[in-house]
Amino acid sequence: MRKFIADFAPKDILVQPAVMVPGWFVESLGNYPVKAMNATYLVGYLTGSGRRFTEEQLRPILRRFDERCRDLEF
Repeated sequence: MRKFIADFAPKDILVQPAVMVPGWFVESLGNYPVKAMNATYLVGYLTGSGRRFTEEQLRPILRRFDERCRDLEF
């Protein structure tokens, strides 16, 4: 992911690996480099971390994701 957004992201952006398990209760037993969480925890995790970048700084990254993911089907 770091390589994918390297040319578009602010240089000090943190890429945090995470595994989402929708609909499950996930108990965290430590502070591991890869986070495992459900959707409810994800919302708190993202909103509790505080905003470090402006929308203007993040817009190029979001555009890159949109271009890459536009052809995915769920």
